[in-house]
Amino acid sequence: MAGKFLTATLAVSLLSGCSVADLRPTPLRAPDYAQSAAGVESLQRGGARWDAARAALGSHRWDQSRSATFRLRDVWNSTFYRWFTPLSANSVQLQMTIDCDQPRSRVEIAGEAGTTLVRRDQTAYTIDGNDEAPAGGLAFLYLESLQVYLELLFTSFSDCVSLPVASVGDTEYDRVFATNNGLAVSADQDQYVFWISRRDSRVAFVEFTYRGVTQSYRGVLRYRDFRVTGGIQFPHTIEIADDLTESPAVHTLLIEEVALQ
Repeated sequence: MAGKFLTATLAVSLLSGCSVADLRPTPLRAPDYAQSAAGVESLQRGGARWDAARAALGSHRWDQSRSATFRLRDVWNSTFYRWFTPLSANSVQLQMTIDCDQPRSRVEIAGEAGTTLVRRDQTAYTIDGNDEAPAGGLAFLYLESLQVYLELLFTSFSDCVSLPVASVGDTEYDRVFATNNGLAVSADQDQYVFWISRRDSRVAFVEFTYRGVTQSYRGVLRYRDFRVTGGIQFPHTIEIADDLTESPAVHTLLIEEVALQ
């Protein structure tokens, strides 16, 4: 598994390039932007817009919950990329429980031997009856990425900057750049650009980096099919892709059920 993890990291590095992914538009790259008058105003507006978007989805209900359980199907369009996961098929039924305020999760993979994976902080384990063993880097990245994709719309950030309005088709979107611990590029802090529909305040797209894979990786999440469940609005289709609209999804999470505890 360790060799497979190193191969996966190398392959993704070669495919995504060697430079550090940076989603900041040019003005945000100025060292003193956050202290400038324009920067202070954009940070205030960005924070308020992101708080409003979270609230519209029911963030108060999420914040009050200890955990969330999802029944879903993970469908991979690429066997090549799926090879870099602990899955053995391109379409797999999962049940995942995540802690709403901790980097912990548990995934049960239907129909496979040794099907239970657990993430605790920075380590993943395989559970087989009463036996528990380290599951390796690929399993950890898979569990971590699923948790990020599923809880991202309810996540708070220390730094949110309002960006200019943009359009896709006939829909206008407010855009918010978000990260933590300052606006400078950091090796251990990911960046996000949320595209929030001005029509219904739902997040349709999220541009994101993933430093845990490589410093250069960047992708797009497409959130679709929002439904009210357990007091929150939750997308029941999440596509992981390379751009906003043009490319086919690398893989798709089809959410069948959400339960908050």
